[in-house]
Amino acid sequence: MIKASKAISKMRPIQYAFDPAGTTPPALQKLKHFSFLSDSLSHPTLGLHNTEAINPSAVRVPWPTYFPACVQCKYWPEAKRAAQAILHQIMDASPEHQGMIPSRIHKEMISGSAMTKSQELVETSFTAPINMFPAASKTRAEIMAKANVLIFMHDDVIESHLANEGTTIIDDALVNLQSENVPIEKVEWKNNIFGQFAREALEEDPVTGPEYVYSVLQWADYTRNNSATHSLRFSTFGDYLGFRIRDFAVEFIVASLKFTCEAPLSETEIEPLKSAGNLYIAHFALTNDLYSYDKEARESAEHGSAVVNGVQVLQDLLCVSPSTAKILLRTLLLDIEKRLYDEYEALVINKELNDNQLRYARGMIESLAGNIFYSATCFRYARVIPGALLDLSA
Repeated sequence: MIKASKAISKMRPIQYAFDPAGTTPPALQKLKHFSFLSDSLSHPTLGLHNTEAINPSAVRVPWPTYFPACVQCKYWPEAKRAAQAILHQIMDASPEHQGMIPSRIHKEMISGSAMTKSQELVETSFTAPINMFPAASKTRAEIMAKANVLIFMHDDVIESHLANEGTTIIDDALVNLQSENVPIEKVEWKNNIFGQFAREALEEDPVTGPEYVYSVLQWADYTRNNSATHSLRFSTFGDYLGFRIRDFAVEFIVASLKFTCEAPLSETEIEPLKSAGNLYIAHFALTNDLYSYDKEARESAEHGSAVVNGVQVLQDLLCVSPSTAKILLRTLLLDIEKRLYDEYEALVINKELNDNQLRYARGMIESLAGNIFYSATCFRYARVIPGALLDLSA
């Protein structure tokens, strides 16, 4: 059990912290242009007024990364309440607006048992965005949390093989959009719950809001049509990474970054950021792989579910143990961070980007640091790791 620090912070309290690679990496050099993250620990930093700065090491979170600190959306209590509210709204809705509900949540509703699965859904729905997209205003943090409840409930239905028994709220919204064949701003949503969510996003930001709402539907449509039912084999790690990036809701991540950083960008404006953006998505996806592997491996052993994960791919390709594969994946992540730093440094030095482009570029760095913090403290991942529970009495 790790002893937790009593460092005073307004960050969301954590109960777990772990490093899946289980090794202490060598001291990492400081990278000048990532320093705005550590600067935020001591003074206000441009673009981070909605965040709380965190020194992960001070709260006993293993931090084997070039990112010197991370930031978290300070409106996490409001985001949590928003996630709880929309879940209650769904549970209380009439059948035509409720849609299919994950089987475990449905059983909890019927039995009146402790809402363990529901609590986990709420926890994931607000903790993911407040860390991965920390720049969000109060309203945008609430919207993000609501979106995640809708998305994760949809994904749980797909993973529970209930997709043929009915449709989810998002399924119905997607059919609604396709049948009307009008811009998303003009859709008359038939599902009251999705309609309320969509209106809130569009009213909050008429520019990035439509792209964000559409990206929610894109993610759900992809998971319904591309659910893995068995583990896959890859000839090279590059082949796997290409597959993983296609499988990783890129449109949703990009739209979330624009929405929370309040950085509307055209396709032309995105173009100079594409190289850094590719590294961003690769790091985002592989961090998820590294920290979620033990959870996925246990679920595979217990339920026969598919494991499509970079740690498993490295094991298969190199005939190495899981622990060695994790160390290799950590090394790859550090290499990606160095390459991203070089890209970001060049963008800053060239001084050819406008304010929105620079905000988006910095947002990618904030997002990756937050994703590491989220992953290292995530209950869903950490609960299968011996010693991950923090000693809160220390």
